[in-house]
Amino acid sequence: MRFRLRSIAPLLASLAGAALGCYKPNIQDWGLKCAMDAGTKACPEGFKCDVASQRCYQNPDAAPDRPVSDVPDTRDAEVSEPPICLDAKSPSCTPGSGMCDPFCQTGCGCKEKCSVNTNGALTCNELTPGQMVHGLGLPCDIGKRGTAMQTDNCDNGLVCLEDTCGGGSAGRCYQFCRTNADCNNAPCDRDIGGGIKVCDVPFDDCVPLPSSANTGCPGMALGCWLSTTDPSKTICDCQFPPGLGEGDLCTRSRECYPGLVCVDRQGLGFTECARVCRLGVPADCNGSPCATYMIGMVANTTFGFCRF
Repeated sequence: MRFRLRSIAPLLASLAGAALGCYKPNIQDWGLKCAMDAGTKACPEGFKCDVASQRCYQNPDAAPDRPVSDVPDTRDAEVSEPPICLDAKSPSCTPGSGMCDPFCQTGCGCKEKCSVNTNGALTCNELTPGQMVHGLGLPCDIGKRGTAMQTDNCDNGLVCLEDTCGGGSAGRCYQFCRTNADCNNAPCDRDIGGGIKVCDVPFDDCVPLPSSANTGCPGMALGCWLSTTDPSKTICDCQFPPGLGEGDLCTRSRECYPGLVCVDRQGLGFTECARVCRLGVPADCNGSPCATYMIGMVANTTFGFCRF
């Protein structure tokens, strides 16, 4: 018995020493599967994980021929690309309460733009298929007029408004806005229904006098007017219907013929079309004074209107 115990003791000591030391298994390159849910510890220390085969390796050149089951088959795989969506104005833009917001360009589908139809109702629709997209101020066309499916070929954030200046088209592209700061050299004062506004035509350096003296605008379709919102500015635009003459009641100058301005010329609380004149030139008003055209504290220092 003593002999047997003396023989077993060294063996027990050897096993105890092994238990107290580190266990380092002999792992072959590419022989161990990665633990894909273990993050950076997918493989033992000193090994990296080959994501394609999901096997651990130390020496990349020691990779064996991978079995067919390990090789992803991409021959018939469809590459899914994210759809090209129309851009919203900015993340900080606060939408209104309607079904969509044409200024922020939110509330519609990925490839739809929020717009307003000819009845002043909000719409979500794609750009007119097969047509070139038009930019600010360019001629445009309207499809499915007055319906919830109304479309136009103006760019995202723009709307096609009817006028007589489009050269045979339905109108021109205007930009949605909320304040004058949203517009470039133009007022945000044109209400197209439901309180939705667009930037008016840009201010221009033209001569708003009557007849042949009305000059400075390109093309035969455009006339020059004193701005209804900023008396110090002039604009080139087409005439709004119905086309009013001197003395006719009006709400905007472009309802009057070129060379006239819509103003309360008698101070009686109503506006009418009055002839534009040069300040300090009585001959423009048949000898009568040329009155200053003013709104609030803003006045035009060059042109005014004939009071009578």
